[in-house]
Amino acid sequence: MTIFLNATNQHRFEALSELTGHHHQMTVLLDRIIYWWQNSEIEIEGYTWTTRLLEQISAQTRIPLRTLERYLARMQSMNLIVKQCFKTKAKRLYIRVTETVLHA
Repeated sequence: MTIFLNATNQHRFEALSELTGHHHQMTVLLDRIIYWWQNSEIEIEGYTWTTRLLEQISAQTRIPLRTLERYLARMQSMNLIVKQCFKTKAKRLYIRVTETVLHA
């Protein structure tokens, strides 16, 4: 039987899985956030941030909106991400990964 994981980097995925308590959907989401963050050019307060509409993240990850909000809150409480609203041109949610994730 072949299992296909929706992960950008398989080696990193295993380490992230441990950080999320082996929660598959949350690991996929964290992996996707890291991918967006690595490719972001948004610098605010000395940190690199990524931003997406929650509806976009939900559609791209196939995670229902309410579940997505819970996962993001849970990942923030686990010190895996920081999420914050900044008002630039419009008020948006920005997300960055923490040192915990970078050293996994």
